[in-house]
Amino acid sequence: MTSETPVGPVRWYKGADSKHIHFYSEVPKGGDHNDPRVTWTMENPTVNYSITVRDVRVNDTGEYYCVKYTKADEEKPYTSGPGINMTVKVTFSSSSTGVPIITGPASRVKVGNDLELTCEVNGASDITVKWFKDEQEVTPELRDTSGGGKSSRSVIRLTAKIQDIKSVIRCQESGLSAQTPLEDKFHLKDVIAVLPGVPVIENPKLVLDDSVNMMCKLSGIYPKDIKVTWTWGKMFESSHSQHAEEHEDGTFTVTSVLSFTVKEDMRGIRLTCQAGYEGLTPVSGTVTLVVRAPPSIKGPQKRVETGQTVSFTCESLGDQDTSITWLKGETTVSGGQKMSWSDGTRSELKVTLNKNDVKSRIYCQIPGYRGGSVPSDALNFSTFILAIPEVTIQKTSAEDSHSISSFHCAISGFYPDDIEVMWLLEGQPLNSILFKSIKTPDGTFTAFSLVHVIVTNEVKQLTCVVTHMGNRNVADSVEVSKRSSSDVSDGGSASGNRFECFRRHLECRVREQVKGKLIRESVPHSYIFGDLKFELLCQRSHFEAQKHEQNHYRHRENLRMTKINGLKYHEEERKRALECRGYKAE
Repeated sequence: MTSETPVGPVRWYKGADSKHIHFYSEVPKGGDHNDPRVTWTMENPTVNYSITVRDVRVNDTGEYYCVKYTKADEEKPYTSGPGINMTVKVTFSSSSTGVPIITGPASRVKVGNDLELTCEVNGASDITVKWFKDEQEVTPELRDTSGGGKSSRSVIRLTAKIQDIKSVIRCQESGLSAQTPLEDKFHLKDVIAVLPGVPVIENPKLVLDDSVNMMCKLSGIYPKDIKVTWTWGKMFESSHSQHAEEHEDGTFTVTSVLSFTVKEDMRGIRLTCQAGYEGLTPVSGTVTLVVRAPPSIKGPQKRVETGQTVSFTCESLGDQDTSITWLKGETTVSGGQKMSWSDGTRSELKVTLNKNDVKSRIYCQIPGYRGGSVPSDALNFSTFILAIPEVTIQKTSAEDSHSISSFHCAISGFYPDDIEVMWLLEGQPLNSILFKSIKTPDGTFTAFSLVHVIVTNEVKQLTCVVTHMGNRNVADSVEVSKRSSSDVSDGGSASGNRFECFRRHLECRVREQVKGKLIRESVPHSYIFGDLKFELLCQRSHFEAQKHEQNHYRHRENLRMTKINGLKYHEEERKRALECRGYKAE
């Protein structure tokens, strides 16, 4: 090379154009191997990339090329040398008389085909040779003399078999040194090639954006350094690796692994794995890539009341035979109806809604690639469920001295939390208190509204109207009059006492905080979840009142004692001052 630039690898090849085979380089690319007899002539070359070949053989005869590549594109040659021819001949000297030399074919021979081996002996024409395959003698096909009677040549023809991988051929001279015959050995594994059948490529169902390893398995081959190429219209640029497993008969199973990230444009692409040896027709296997998109779930487009049935659809593109699994929470749900077409799969599931579904999620899943992560999609029931409130009016106290009774409206089991409350007395609106909604364990909400009504002898209709989500009205009505005052006792009923305690507690808090103005107030949880807790609330309220009164008393007593102690202190100071001046304090 005239320069170190551009930076990139240098590779030596035997042969030209598409028939060339890799001979030597610093770092062979995937599928290529260095000849172990070759080294760089100069250690750590930068511009001089000459090579040295040790132990040359007759089948090394050929044309060799030095090719330069760039680091930016290691597949396309940047420049190439003119090539150099190397011819290897067998020569004999006087000292080599009678020494047999076996030569074989220049390239590997496929199992099942015939191969020829030649044994040549330099010496008199009357020299004869014997052939042995392992320990069994083989009859030669041809014997002749050439070179003016100075050499003898013998040829045998064999049909290559898998068992020959471990066989050794011997050519032994006879006639010159019968007591210690000279011989040469030839290992058939050096010229035999066992090609695989059609390469087996796994055909997985890939998932978009997954990182995958595709495998091409080549069984029963020899030798193991087979050249593997992955293509789909052009040379595949992603890296691939190979590993081999040897069998008892000497053959190998080689697995080539191709790593890549699944893209949208790979759907329907034909991926080919091609394998072969120099001089032999390669074999190949092809699969069509199936690329599945992650599942997509769809539900109702508007809110649906509990008790009604809704439909969910889950769709996965790219594969007409994808299995789809439905889950509600962590529980598998059966009953999905599967539909397929040429480029995808869809499943439909019907579910009847109930109020407990507010906190639930619905999932759909498709199988992952080779046991990896499971692609799924989910939908929250809370995005479309509609739970209508239940409305109940209860009288909380009898008429006081001003003929005023209190009523509260219990609004329960609704979702979402979007309500408005209006009280009507004979169709006329009343001022009321709406307390802040409370979320219950099942995910729905509960709220309360309180109203004070002037009660007369005339029977009137009191109605609590709840508007949910701005357009759905739910109501409850009761008739009120002084004649209905027996509905709530003044002290005989435990329930009445509890409501009266609650009413007084709220009224007290309203007066203290806003001085008589109406506000939205939070209802204590203990009122909602049982009478016993409500009684504890009342007891706690009375206890807190007593505690407040005691604290107030202590505060006043502390002030009084501070004042008394202050007076005593000043009196003592006055006495000390008088004594200091010589007066007797009185």
